[in-house]
Amino acid sequence: MIDQTLGHYRVLEKVGAGGMGIVYRARDEHLEREVALKVLPAGLLADENARRRFKKEALALSKLNHPNVEAVYDFNSQDGVDFLVMEYVEGVTLTQKLASGPLPEAQVTALGAQIAQALEEAHGKGIIHRDLKPGNIMVTPKGQVKVLDFGLATLLHQPVDTAALQNFGVAETAAAGTLPYVAPEQLRGTRADPRSDLYAAGAVLYEMATAHRLFKETESLLLITAILHQAPATPAALNASVSPDLARIIEKALEKDPQRRYQSAVELRLDLERLGVPPPVVVTSHRIRARWWALLVASTLTGAYGAFLFARHWMAGSEPAEFTVTRLLTTPTEDSESRISPDGEWVSILSNRAAGEGTIALLRPGKGEPREVHRLPGHLLSHVWSPRGDELAVLSYSTKGTFLQIVPAQGGPPRRSVALDVAFRDASLVRWIKSDIYFDVRRTGLWRVSDLDFEPRRVMPGGISEGERNQFDICQDGMAIAFNVGRGKEESLWISQLREDRPRRLSPKGLRAGRARWLGPSCDRLAFISGRGGETDLWPGPTGLPPAGESSGWETPVPTAPG
Repeated sequence: MIDQTLGHYRVLEKVGAGGMGIVYRARDEHLEREVALKVLPAGLLADENARRRFKKEALALSKLNHPNVEAVYDFNSQDGVDFLVMEYVEGVTLTQKLASGPLPEAQVTALGAQIAQALEEAHGKGIIHRDLKPGNIMVTPKGQVKVLDFGLATLLHQPVDTAALQNFGVAETAAAGTLPYVAPEQLRGTRADPRSDLYAAGAVLYEMATAHRLFKETESLLLITAILHQAPATPAALNASVSPDLARIIEKALEKDPQRRYQSAVELRLDLERLGVPPPVVVTSHRIRARWWALLVASTLTGAYGAFLFARHWMAGSEPAEFTVTRLLTTPTEDSESRISPDGEWVSILSNRAAGEGTIALLRPGKGEPREVHRLPGHLLSHVWSPRGDELAVLSYSTKGTFLQIVPAQGGPPRRSVALDVAFRDASLVRWIKSDIYFDVRRTGLWRVSDLDFEPRRVMPGGISEGERNQFDICQDGMAIAFNVGRGKEESLWISQLREDRPRRLSPKGLRAGRARWLGPSCDRLAFISGRGGETDLWPGPTGLPPAGESSGWETPVPTAPG
């Protein structure tokens, strides 16, 4: 099969084999990418009707698009050979990873939460894995989980409970197969449901924490009896470092009665994520200033998450005497930018690590390591979340020009890529409000681009000369703008409503004001950084703006670049 071509896929090497077929690494000659080619056992699909049914179901699986799930691309046949085309995942299986012993608890919770996310996505689309086990879970070099073979047991009409029941009384080893991860109700002949996958996830967590399977029996009949009627050794009995909280999560997932088990992958994921949150650091308010400076204006974080945390305390009614501050991440390079999603659940990290290429990764604050979701061509300048949190706008430039791309937040191909004028190379994205994406263009002011026509329009002029406006931020309802005037010691903060451009100075005279951030969804609260007497402080306070009216201002269209 090596060096042969199936369809437009050239087979490169064999990478694995099992009861559901042989897996090869192949090259898609049309899209010039590597894929995994699973060649199904000969005779499995008896006729064209069976082939059509399989293709229909396989293509339904291809709609399962999630960063923790191996994607299904295609199904085809050639010269009597039936094959599935899937995403090629580099890394090691969890089986291989566990060969050297149990994993640290932080890694168990981080990987386990990703497995639960994959199940959550699939179960939400009515897809049950039915064959979850360490051999079907890949871990990439960056620590990202990819669950393989989703729904394949169903597609191939080989439900795991039937296969297991056929082994009753057979004195052969079951240790290398699926049986150790089969839920008790499946062995009793009950139809599998999402809770069956959660039992299997519990068995995988047990193995990650202890490097042991639930039961030591290797003969099928003895193993089935143990799964149905015996309690496994507690995780702490096999690994004393397993915490009581992790043990409780594992034991709940492994309840023999499905009603007493986790009822959804969401519940399992949340428990694992809570366990993975590091303890917060509490600092007093006189120390908070330096920390908020780091969160609000350092180039690695650009202020978004600091503003979110502070706004949460402030809008509760009064400024607290103490703040709880948790370090979120250390960004990989100086040429990085981080933003927080509208719901506060995710931090996105833009980085430029290699010439001509940039990446975007996502992090749940305090819940594991960042996972890469996009690798994009060109030098990435800035990015911003959509109002619903389902997309990102990414500004980049390359030898081909300056581009604005709209990409799915959780990974996937761009929805739109538009060339912009070269002036936007000197810009940063400010906010995405409704259908408008706002840019702070260093030499010309605040601009917006509509998600409908992608034609740039200037909202407010600005520049870098003395007395000109710069460092813009627009509040979330789109009705007011904060900006700085001047540079250095004379820099001051001003605000203005869009409906009537009558700027009002907000910062006191003699105080050098830095970049500001609106807090919350309205235009009545703002925080800015200042420097005076060699100290750096955070200044939160009300803006005194009246209720927002209709937007107006400078709206000067400029042509986009060709292409």
